Amino acid sequence: MDQSEKNCQNGDWKVCKSSVEVDHKDIKCEISKHWFHANCIDIEDNEHKVLTTHGKGTIHWCDNCNVKLVEMVRLAFNIQERMLRLLLQPFYDSLDFVRDYPGELVPER
Repeated sequence: MDQSEKNCQNGDWKVCKSSVEVDHKDIKCEISKHWFHANCIDIEDNEHKVLTTHGKGTIHWCDNCNVKLVEMVRLAFNIQERMLRLLLQPFYDSLDFVRDYPGELVPER
C-alpha cells in the first residue's frame, strides 16, 4: 500500500482519521489491513516495539476485527456443540433404550 493511502481509520471506529506517515509509530491490523497510529489505539511504545519487531510479523487486531473475531469464535463453538450433540444422539438414544427395556437384553440359552 502506498504511504499516501495509509489513514488512521477503520469504519466507524473512533480514531483520528489523519494520514499515517513514514516517521509515525504505526501498526497494521492483520485482518482488516487498516493502519493506525499506535497512540490512537492506546499502544504504548514498548508494546509497539514488541508488536513490530519480532520475527513472525506484526500481530495486531483492531478493535473492530477483535469484536468480530469474538463473535466468530462463539459461533464456531456453538456449531461444534451442535455437531457433537448430533453425533452423540444415537448413543444417548441407545442408552435410553437399554435403561427403558422391560425385559432381559440377552436372552438365556
